[in-house]
Amino acid sequence: GTPNEIIASRVLTDHGIREPLYVTAVRMAGYDVTAEDEPESVHSIHIPAATRKELAQWAREPRKIPREPDPILQLENIEFGINDVEIIKGISTEIYRGEVVAICGTNGAGKSTLAKLICGFEIPDSGRVYLNGEDITEAPIARRGRKIGFVIQNPNQMISKTMILEEVSLALQNIDISEDEKNTRIEQALRTCGLWAYREWPISALSYGQRKRVTIASVMVTTPDVIILDEPTAGQDWAHYTEIMEFLKSLNDTGITIVLITHDMHLTLEYTDRAIVMSDGRVLAAQSSASVLADPELTRAASLRTTSLYDLALRLGEDDESGESLDPTAFIEQFIAREIEWREDVLADHLGTGR
Repeated sequence: GTPNEIIASRVLTDHGIREPLYVTAVRMAGYDVTAEDEPESVHSIHIPAATRKELAQWAREPRKIPREPDPILQLENIEFGINDVEIIKGISTEIYRGEVVAICGTNGAGKSTLAKLICGFEIPDSGRVYLNGEDITEAPIARRGRKIGFVIQNPNQMISKTMILEEVSLALQNIDISEDEKNTRIEQALRTCGLWAYREWPISALSYGQRKRVTIASVMVTTPDVIILDEPTAGQDWAHYTEIMEFLKSLNDTGITIVLITHDMHLTLEYTDRAIVMSDGRVLAAQSSASVLADPELTRAASLRTTSLYDLALRLGEDDESGESLDPTAFIEQFIAREIEWREDVLADHLGTGR
């Protein structure tokens, strides 16, 4: 079929592929999009007046009051280079307790290097790293690893044991706790990650997503305050992407601070509280994800793209009878709030579970 027919038919979501966000917004406002509405572009899609009014109202609803920030990780003027080539250039930023935050930017921005500096895989040439107010700049990796878990992109490169139980218990071998405490932590991590029933299974029998959970369980046994994940949804279709991210959201609900290293701006928009935007080894901004993706100058400087919701907000403002311009950030924030429930409904339908 044509792009208009494919988008209107919901064949994308039926096959685990994310439909354009502006189409989701129009559907959430109660309008049944058809091919005749030309939904292939945010600029071409027909939106009836009543639907435009409903969408415009989103931007005028009361906004959530941000909570008082409580820094768990603080970076002060971090600089790092290899062979006289500067990679990280005077970065100072904070990560707050209990948040889900994205460190985002294009390839080569310095995201993964910054994560390695936080975890201790690299030591900064200058600057300090603080965890819970304690200077850990020169603390050994093993000590940091008990409070900062790091999960690399490909689980197959992180797993070293044959059996699930062996892999998950590995991090506890050199920690001075009782056997009872070890067993309690292992069971808790496996149950949290939905792997307890498979604990005696070989890892080779697991799906990619389940292996990802094994790597997360293997860092959870050290009871970290922070878990950093490098490109957690790389190579996944929308259904599996959503499954992984909903799982990470459930971990965050237990109080664990989640840091996502990503260039996926949809992920950043839908699942994170804030975005730390990097480009060429520097932090350009650290602010709400919605405000990042509603800022054309910032996204241009970071070689990112504004979301189609930004374009939709501009279009709604131009069409609005009141003559008032719409705040794109407020519109995007309200979309995110509504989309959480919408996403759960669509995923449940896709998986055949209902709600």
